[in-house]
Amino acid sequence: MIELAEADTLAAAQSGRALDDLARDLVDELGLDHFAYLACRLPPGTMLEPEDTFRTSYPSEWVARYKDKTYRLYDPVVVRAQRSRLPFLWGQGNFLRPYRKAQRHVFHEAKTFGIEEGYLVPVCGPDGDIGVFTVVSENRDAVRSAASLAAGRIQLFAAEFHDAVMRGIERTPIHAEVLLSNRERECLKWTADGLTTEAVADRLSLSASAVNFHLAKATRKLGGSNKLHATILALRQGLI
Repeated sequence: MIELAEADTLAAAQSGRALDDLARDLVDELGLDHFAYLACRLPPGTMLEPEDTFRTSYPSEWVARYKDKTYRLYDPVVVRAQRSRLPFLWGQGNFLRPYRKAQRHVFHEAKTFGIEEGYLVPVCGPDGDIGVFTVVSENRDAVRSAASLAAGRIQLFAAEFHDAVMRGIERTPIHAEVLLSNRERECLKWTADGLTTEAVADRLSLSASAVNFHLAKATRKLGGSNKLHATILALRQGLI
């Protein structure tokens, strides 16, 4: 009953601040330090960037750095969350072994802000949207205890939090004119010519991650399911 009452409160929340306060109450009750939420994939017709949905109790200095450096593209937690349907524990040590140096670097920087261990719940929405909600602590035992004793509560909270954020986002009708940046058009054009991401990056003197970033933005604007689908949609609409 506690979980259902909490869900009703989340559903009634009308502002980002109200959502944040509820998430802070949750982590306080669980004996943890922080929460963080990010919609790493937004529904079609959404003009926001994923960074615009970043809600957290992390130190403001880390939040600013995370957004400025577009760390969501490298963050091992976000990378894994987009490939997982199930909640998972993350932290320093073994969790980082499969990831590249640039990805591990994000973790090492986060550690200086007390962001070390967490339990993350991925949430998939009906419009292709994906949100990630995580509770965080410097203490590994505290995180594992919360994940063991309150997993159901955290998972329900994550789903309701994501739903509340999605309900608050304005969307442009799919039939509205799609406005692509020059970079997005270039990346789609070369993709339409059959070039791989790496080849497009070489042609435009960009990094592969930058090309993926522009293609992801274009895909979201066009309402595509992936970059190839977005390329077809752009061709059909005469945008490239």
